[in-house]
Amino acid sequence: FSDGTTTPPSDIDIPDHDKQFLGSSLIAVGNTLVLANYLIAIILGVLTYLNRKHKVIRCSQPMFLYMVLLGCMTSTSTIYFMGIDDDQAGMSDSEAIDFASKYCMYVPAFYSLGFIFSFSALFAKITRIAKIFGNKKLQRVTITAKDMMMPIVGLMAVDILLLILWGASDEGSLQWVRTNDLEIKGYPIKSTGMCSAENPWPFLAPIICLHFGVLIKSSPIPARTHRTERIPAHITNTNLANPRTTQSLRLGRQPTRNNPPSSRSSLTA
Repeated sequence: FSDGTTTPPSDIDIPDHDKQFLGSSLIAVGNTLVLANYLIAIILGVLTYLNRKHKVIRCSQPMFLYMVLLGCMTSTSTIYFMGIDDDQAGMSDSEAIDFASKYCMYVPAFYSLGFIFSFSALFAKITRIAKIFGNKKLQRVTITAKDMMMPIVGLMAVDILLLILWGASDEGSLQWVRTNDLEIKGYPIKSTGMCSAENPWPFLAPIICLHFGVLIKSSPIPARTHRTERIPAHITNTNLANPRTTQSLRLGRQPTRNNPPSSRSSLTA
């Protein structure tokens, strides 16, 4: 032996390995918040359906309200997947790491899809307001359901394509990795586990640009509408009458009783 004797050295006690798991209490708090958000969204959805014939709900277009609620629920689901780690009873270390790796890509996927799904509905509604109130020639403007759905479908298609390419990439796909923070004589004392990738930026950067692009693109729209029409974007029903009525709206004045509307169309925000 290394001490020059034939007597084997005493056994070395292997130190405890602190893997710094999230803990069941913290995971329970996160899951409770997810369920609470689900419950609130479902209640609001039910109330929207029960009052779907109300003037405010009808002009707000229930379909887009449902989309916003569904998008919020999808984004909130990210919290649940963030609570999954390699703390799995009855599994070896390698099996637990493989199990946690399966859910790593769920975190950006659910958050990204929820953001696009909810915000694209708001983006489509704001764009509709801008098209109607930006009609300087005072001509009849027809905006169909297809026109409203095109930006939503387009944004969702781009986002889904980026997420599929990200998940299929060997270098970019997120995998569960456990890194030793402290070792003693080759034995890990403290380690940290997280979802990581060698190079996720070729896919993450376009998604970030897509999200910020939607925000930046839609930000000037309410401002322009407010400056031009003096009508906030949250007003959901405006009666557009003859050209004199529209001119009055542009000047920030109400139409007089001597000029009753000759035709009527509904604008929904």
